[in-house]
Amino acid sequence: MTHSTDVTTLARWMAADFSNQAQAFENPPFFAHIRVCMRPLPMQLLSGVSFFVEQAYDYMLGDPYRVRVLKLIANAIALKLKTTFLRGNSLFMEHRGI
Repeated sequence: MTHSTDVTTLARWMAADFSNQAQAFENPPFFAHIRVCMRPLPMQLLSGVSFFVEQAYDYMLGDPYRVRVLKLIANAIALKLKTTFLRGNSLFMEHRGI
């Protein structure tokens, strides 16, 4: 990153799918194989950079066990991350797969 408040660069890095496959395969008694999918939400939805995030077991990708929205907030010296946990249906569900 070019600066500690560079939201654009951080957002590009975060918009991806992540897996802990190597960790899970190396030590299966302690780590389940999970995937985390982070999809950008439209800027106007929460007035800034935000992500719809799903966390699921690799063998149950269609049934995530953790769903949340992350919003990046920049101030003069640092970035903050606001996390909103979602339960059940939500207006954010329409953004799955973005």
